[in-house]
Amino acid sequence: MCACINFGTSTLLLGLMHHRFALLASPGSLMAKHKYDLQVEPALPSERYLKILQKGAKQHNLAGEYQVYLQALQHYQPSSRGQLAGRWIVLNTFGRALKFLMIRIMPKVTNPFASWLTHEVLANYILVMWWLHDYIMEPALGSGRHH
Repeated sequence: MCACINFGTSTLLLGLMHHRFALLASPGSLMAKHKYDLQVEPALPSERYLKILQKGAKQHNLAGEYQVYLQALQHYQPSSRGQLAGRWIVLNTFGRALKFLMIRIMPKVTNPFASWLTHEVLANYILVMWWLHDYIMEPALGSGRHH
C-alpha cells in the first residue's frame, strides 16, 4: 500500500510496508538521506486503526477473505510499564506538537515558499520522532512490537 502526497516542489511518499511507514521527502531534505530497514517484524495495529481498516473494508465491499483476515487480527495492547510510559510520552509530546502543526499552522499557510517549508519541517519532524523512538525510547523502554 502506498500513497503519494504532492506539496508543490515537495513530495511526501507514505508506504505501509510490514506495518511500518517509510517516509521520503524532497531530494534535499534530511529525510531523503535517511534509510530505513523495512524488514522488521510485523507490528500490531492500534485498536482505533484496526477498526478503521475493518469498517473501510466493509463499506467498500472488499474481498471476503480480506475482511475475515482483518476481523481475525488482534490490536496492540501495551503489556509492560515501559510500553505504557512510551505511549504516554509519544501522545503528550510528539502527538500534541504534530496535531498543533497540522491543525493550527498548515491550513493557514498560503505563501508557496512557506508551504514548502512547513511541509519540510513536518517531514523532518516525523524523521526525528522515529529516530528518537528507534535509538532512545525503544532501547530504554522496550519494544512495542512484542507482548
